[in-house]
Amino acid sequence: MNQNETPLLLAIDTSTDICSIVISNENKIFIHYLINIKRLHDKLLAEITRRALNDMDISLSSIDAVAISSGPGSFTGLRIGASFAKALCIDESPKLISVPTLFAYSVAAEEFAHLLNFNKIHALITANSGIVYHQIFDSNSQKISEPEMLQMKDVISNLALINNQNNNNELFIGNALLSIENTNFVKYSELNFMDAIKISKAGWRLFNQHSFIDPSTFEPEYIQDFLPK
Repeated sequence: MNQNETPLLLAIDTSTDICSIVISNENKIFIHYLINIKRLHDKLLAEITRRALNDMDISLSSIDAVAISSGPGSFTGLRIGASFAKALCIDESPKLISVPTLFAYSVAAEEFAHLLNFNKIHALITANSGIVYHQIFDSNSQKISEPEMLQMKDVISNLALINNQNNNNELFIGNALLSIENTNFVKYSELNFMDAIKISKAGWRLFNQHSFIDPSTFEPEYIQDFLPK
C-alpha cells in the first residue's frame, strides 16, 4: 500500500473513441482527464497518465491498483489500453484489475436503478457493422446473462416492445442507445457514455473483492474478431 491513508486507484478507459483516466480513492476522484478525439489513444494515454501523477506530486509506486476497461469495445482501443496497463503492472505492483465494460455500465447505473425501481439493467455497446454487445444484470450488477452480440435492428424492436409495455422495470443504458433515433424511448444521457469514472467505480468494487489478475496473462474481451475498416 502507498503512504497515503487510503489506497489509490488509477482507472483507464480506452474502450471507445474517448480516452480517459481517473486517479481516486474509494470516496473521492482527485483527477479526471478525458480526450474525446478519435485515434489518439496511443499518442496521449501515457502522457495524460504522466501528467496526472505529476499534478498529484506522486509516482507510480503510490498507486495501489490499475483498473483497465477490458471490453468489449473498440478492438484497437482495448489493445492499446491493455498493453499500457500491463506495462504499468508488469511486476504486479501496482496490481491489475480487469473491468468488463458492460459491468462498468451496470455499476454506474445501480443508484439510478434503485431510485426508479428498475430490477434489470441492460448494458448495450456499439460494435462493428450494425452489431451491439448486450448483457443483462440485476439492480446490484449481478449478471443475469452472458455478453452476446445482437443486430441493432433487433435491439430497436425490443426497445419499442418494452417501451409500450405497462409497468416497465428494465433500464437500458450504453452508447448503443446514442445511435437510436426516432423513438420515444427514454435515454439517460449521463449513463450512455463510457469513461474512466465508470471504470473507477467498478474497479473499486473489484478491488475490495481482491479481484486482481496476472498482468502477464491479461487479454481484453474482444467478443468478436477484429474487422478492418
